[in-house]
Amino acid sequence: MKSTSSAPANCQECPHLQQSLMGSCQLSELSLVSVGKVYQVYQKGQVIFRKGSRPGGLYCIREGKVKLSKLTGDGKEQIIRLAKEGDVLGYRSLMSNDIYTTTAVALTDCVVCQVPRTDFFSIIEQNAQFSHSLMRLLAKALGEAEERILHTAYKPCASGWLRPC
Repeated sequence: MKSTSSAPANCQECPHLQQSLMGSCQLSELSLVSVGKVYQVYQKGQVIFRKGSRPGGLYCIREGKVKLSKLTGDGKEQIIRLAKEGDVLGYRSLMSNDIYTTTAVALTDCVVCQVPRTDFFSIIEQNAQFSHSLMRLLAKALGEAEERILHTAYKPCASGWLRPC
């Protein structure tokens, strides 16, 4: 992993700002984040973070695509989510103050910014709009998890009804 100059010096210039979680920030908060953030280039196939490690901050995808996955009990990879430019990663582990439950791997060459945990929590405490956007993101993730569970537990039968496998 290496630093690059292709990422913007400040978050206000990010092309994905308006559609990302960080789009809820005030200019002063974006300035704070711009000073503290680091950005990295990840080559296709390179690990961004690994299951079991502690989160140091919020990851924002500036360029590229990322796969979040975990290994099943029999050693098979289960893709949990695909993330694209403008998406954020690691927020659930940050919020729960827990280790990562998935591994994030670059599907393409990526530029990823990391907002330090202290800046992330500072914005949560100061900005109700950011906090509401984060809660919507968490609720959406929960809904998607419920859908995956439903589709894993039930399959459509010939009559079109859902029943246990």
